[in-house]
Amino acid sequence: MDNFFKEVYVDHALITEPLTREQLDKANAWKVKYLNRLRDEKWDESYINAYLKAWNLTDEYVFGNNNE
Repeated sequence: MDNFFKEVYVDHALITEPLTREQLDKANAWKVKYLNRLRDEKWDESYINAYLKAWNLTDEYVFGNNNE
């Protein structure tokens, strides 16, 4: 482990600490956009739900409280 961290050029906290809410939101931004596009295009909800489950996202997080 020590050798690994000697070679890493980023803040070690980015590797060892959990992401903040802001970092998670930024990392998930493309997923949210993608799923909203699928819903807008009227894709089958089972397809969208499979992505939500695989990506460990909630309906409320992605679509807000105004579910169809």
